Amino acid sequence: MNPGESYEMLIGSQESPVCDQGVYTIGDPADLFEYIGAGKKMEIPIVTNSNIVVIGSSDWSSSGETYMGVTICVTYEYDVPACISGRKINDRTGQGIEGWTINLLKDGAVIATIQTDSDGGYEFCGLLPGDYEVCEEDRDGWMHVDSPCRDITLSGEDVEDVNFHNVPLLCISGHKFNSKTGEGLSGWTIQLKDSTGAVIDTTTTVTGGYYEFCGLEAGDYEVCEVLKPGWKAVGQICIDVTLISQDSTDNNFENEPIIPPCVCPFLIKNDLYTASCNEVKVVDADNGILANDPAGSVVLNPESITIDPKYGTLEVNEDGSFVYDPTVATGRISSGTYVIFKYNANNGYCDSKYPGIAKIQVSCPRR
Repeated sequence: MNPGESYEMLIGSQESPVCDQGVYTIGDPADLFEYIGAGKKMEIPIVTNSNIVVIGSSDWSSSGETYMGVTICVTYEYDVPACISGRKINDRTGQGIEGWTINLLKDGAVIATIQTDSDGGYEFCGLLPGDYEVCEEDRDGWMHVDSPCRDITLSGEDVEDVNFHNVPLLCISGHKFNSKTGEGLSGWTIQLKDSTGAVIDTTTTVTGGYYEFCGLEAGDYEVCEVLKPGWKAVGQICIDVTLISQDSTDNNFENEPIIPPCVCPFLIKNDLYTASCNEVKVVDADNGILANDPAGSVVLNPESITIDPKYGTLEVNEDGSFVYDPTVATGRISSGTYVIFKYNANNGYCDSKYPGIAKIQVSCPRR
């Protein structure tokens, strides 16, 4: 070969024995002299000519060594990107769950995060072959039916149906009522028992008598009230509840107060007071018309209790306190006059059998 001549080396793009040949041209003859001589090799660049999209680059380049005049065949193996996909499913209804977080991990680190779509679907794409882990988030009020994380190995093909199944946790609720008045009873203890009868949770009724146990799996349960002294159950004190796919409501308990024989019938003791016709008489509850009656008694319809205006005005309260004002009397009050009024009361178990009588003896100083 003479200086100044170009030399073409045939290179191939696939394995022997037959290569799709390309041509490598040495443009500067001076570069060729470096390789002339027995047993010497030359390095030739090899660049792919491919429209396959490669992660991180659209071209690959490398080099190879060959003896002068020898054909070199090159084989490129491309890692084909793949996808991992699946759904998030409510195991009780079979419907997809939207807005649930799914994480993709590699070597223990999160490399991608996605939210499930309206059908519960998710998809991670553009993934090179290798080992991955797909995990769903934990969420209050839900329970995993299967493992929350899955190991996935990609080898150039998509992996589908990596599904996660969950079920919503359930609630049992109800009320505690006074069967006589319909009033909700707060402060009562309600127990939750499992299928073996063991107490697994306890709560207390709140305003209106409401109680609730939540975060429960499907299964058989029993709710029981704890009776208080002085009360008796109207109906059952324990209710069997089976949870399947919906909350269980209106598991109600009714009770009524136990009336001791000595409490009813209820008789009111009469009362006597003194007052001056020139001063307003104010009597507090500790000294009022119920002071000599059972604790917890209340005056019934106190607003309806009145006196003749010629003796002044009277205002009675539910707790038995009252205010008598003789200074506004429409007539002259004779000294020693008794101003009398009647009232009814309830002792917490029953109404008084007869009205009570209160007397106020009025004295008027001589002028």
